[in-house]
Amino acid sequence: MRIGYLANIYPRASDTYVREEVAALRRRGHDVRPFSMRSPDPAEVEASGTADEQRATGYLVPGLPSAAPDLARWALRRPGRVARALALAARLRAPGAKGAVWPFVYLAEALRLAEACERAGVRHVHAHTSEGPAAVAMLGAALSGGTWSMTVHGPYEWDRAPSLHLDLKTASASHVVAISEYTRGQLYRWVPPETWAKVHVVRCGVAPAFLAGDPEALAAPPTAGAPVELLCVGRLAPEKGQRLLVEGVHALLASGEVRAGDLRLRLVGDGPDRADLEGLVRRLGLEDVVVLEGWRGADDVARMLRAARALVLPSLAEGLPIALMESLAVGRPAVVSAVAGVPELVRDGENGWLVPPGDPVALAGALRRALAASPEELARMGAQGARDVRRLHDVDRSAERLEQLLTAASGSPSN
Repeated sequence: MRIGYLANIYPRASDTYVREEVAALRRRGHDVRPFSMRSPDPAEVEASGTADEQRATGYLVPGLPSAAPDLARWALRRPGRVARALALAARLRAPGAKGAVWPFVYLAEALRLAEACERAGVRHVHAHTSEGPAAVAMLGAALSGGTWSMTVHGPYEWDRAPSLHLDLKTASASHVVAISEYTRGQLYRWVPPETWAKVHVVRCGVAPAFLAGDPEALAAPPTAGAPVELLCVGRLAPEKGQRLLVEGVHALLASGEVRAGDLRLRLVGDGPDRADLEGLVRRLGLEDVVVLEGWRGADDVARMLRAARALVLPSLAEGLPIALMESLAVGRPAVVSAVAGVPELVRDGENGWLVPPGDPVALAGALRRALAASPEELARMGAQGARDVRRLHDVDRSAERLEQLLTAASGSPSN
């Protein structure tokens, strides 16, 4: 089956789940053609080792002035389809001046997508997120006469749900994928009950390299030697809560419970909060304790996880972090906020430590528990987490379920 995959930015270091999904479908024999609305940061491409995938990606550079005559030519050949796409674009309008313009920017990008799909013989496009990619895929399907579907993640999608027209998109899509039961429930809030049957939970998967080995035989987190390492992986952004983590580490050191030479916190990732976090680390005198690593490739992340006592994700809002799945997969428990779909994977005291989001006292308490855990407790929790990830987040099993949905959407085993 030939499938188009559309993302806002692809390939991107923080969106490993999309790359792993594409790779898993390819292993199942499908011809997946990636498309992207924007080009990735070259530094992210280099750090994540995705240059080959970037070269295979079609970038939708709309160029509104050039799109207008092209759309007119398309209308001469397919007037009904263009009329339908224009009507859908008008219904995508959001409040404000920009909200009136963006649907027609999406239409220009959709034209480029439809042209590329026609050349490649792609009849179905799957969009990651219900935001811009879903709008472009929906309009592109209207122009091409093909079908489309989308994966809904959150949390941004809930923040902007009224302006995203989730009801319109769900009605238009052949099916909708929710990454967790929580996500499915949130989606039900915004779409009419008669379309609920279109929504299917298909969990994001972990790369096969993280699933290698028997969960019972994984090496336990290191407990000897100094310093003890904690790892945080994700975009440096307000919703990820890294500020709370840095402040929590400072509080532990200030209390005298932990010495600076005995603890190292590594922040893997980059983003809009980097400069503020660097300033905070300097103001708190934590330059020898907190290390901002920038983006790292999957092999480096796996190595850092295995060297860590635990992963720490103090997020204020989430979908269900891939870094969390990767940590549990290699036998490392996690200190993580109990938000969104996280409690579907992490059970407090069994494979990690759950904390209320935005609660610095609870976060500091969980860090103490992680640092004080015995080797036996860490090994027990690590093995349980590894079993849980293999049961819930095997990317090849998720790809099999996606394959069933995509085959049904295409109407036959191949396009």
